[in-house]
Amino acid sequence: MVASMKGPLKLPPSKSHTLRAILFASLARGRSTIENILQSPDTDAMIAACRSLGATIVVQGTTAEIVGRINPPPEVTVDAGNSGIVLRFMAAAFALTDSQVTIVGDGSKRSCKALLDALQQMGARSTGDYAPICVQGPIVPCDVVIDGEDSQPVSSIMIAAACLKGTTNITVKNLGERPWLNLTLDWLKKLGVKYHENDQNCYSVEGQGYIAPFHYRVPADLSSLAFPVVLALLTESDITIEDIDLNDAQGDKIILDILGQMGAKFIYEDSILHIRGPQKLHGCAIDVNDCIDALPILAVVGCFAEGSTHLYNGMVARKKESDRIMAMKLELTKMGAKIIEHADGLTIEQSELRAASVFAHKDHRVALALAVAGYASVGRHTITGAECVEKTYKNFFLDVERLKENYAQTYSCGL
Repeated sequence: MVASMKGPLKLPPSKSHTLRAILFASLARGRSTIENILQSPDTDAMIAACRSLGATIVVQGTTAEIVGRINPPPEVTVDAGNSGIVLRFMAAAFALTDSQVTIVGDGSKRSCKALLDALQQMGARSTGDYAPICVQGPIVPCDVVIDGEDSQPVSSIMIAAACLKGTTNITVKNLGERPWLNLTLDWLKKLGVKYHENDQNCYSVEGQGYIAPFHYRVPADLSSLAFPVVLALLTESDITIEDIDLNDAQGDKIILDILGQMGAKFIYEDSILHIRGPQKLHGCAIDVNDCIDALPILAVVGCFAEGSTHLYNGMVARKKESDRIMAMKLELTKMGAKIIEHADGLTIEQSELRAASVFAHKDHRVALALAVAGYASVGRHTITGAECVEKTYKNFFLDVERLKENYAQTYSCGL
């Protein structure tokens, strides 16, 4: 049954900011306070990893008090779970020491080759490619060349370089996902770490040998923004999303510009975003490299937009929690979508979707996108493995049901 919704909504805290804040605080000298952290398996994995690094971390509710310290035991094993950020960021963090770290994970195919190649240039030894990997430092400031198709290895090197004493010159080949790299650079700026950037994708990070402690409140997750926004656009809805800071460095806010190009209209004022649906959308060609996490939900949008929608330059989407290109093609086809898979993206024709039994592929963004598709379709929709939404937006289904209830109550009152 197509959802009808009304009411206010607050997004979960940003996962990307939460994980960076915990790591930077753990690398800092002194006591830091982080408020409004995301409650997620990825957060738990980062906290456990940073404790292994030597930090003291006390969590009360959604606030973390962290006393930074880099002093791991000679040999340590870290479980990154399903988090590419924990896997890569912690490999570089432990490489600051002479301890030998083995980082295991849940088997997701996230290559560490680009990162490990860069760490070896900086003096580390390593084995492996996919988890489990083994790394032993210490690394030193130097000139580094790194493949940047995936932004996480580059961010990992930048974070480690900020903790070294001296200048690390980082040349990035094949730079992609630039907004996520910019998010890390914004953190360096916040923390007073000097860096320089030139037009050839070369970055000089001037480490002072330490990071100062800080106080930080995690903002709303603009990567999760796409799901309630698209749901509102595709259904009979009148939704306000509160506490949205579009000045934050999170790159996935670009989803609003993309949807605007497809014909969507919003009202944004005083940190509140208002969406009223349904709205008529039209297909277009979208370069998804700057918003790679939005590929699954944009595939859903393409099913409802007039004409054809072409998502391209998204090859790295095949290397996330799942092969998102393959996953969305497979699952939306089950719902009746007319969709063609390409090496770097998808072409979707306007389709009449019907509810179906689909699979989340252990990927929170695939699960959330398929949920939106189900709410906007007719019939009983079943998502196997939908619990993986806990990674970023564990209350999504509760939020939607509350919005549906609000709409029904309003409608019954004749308003």
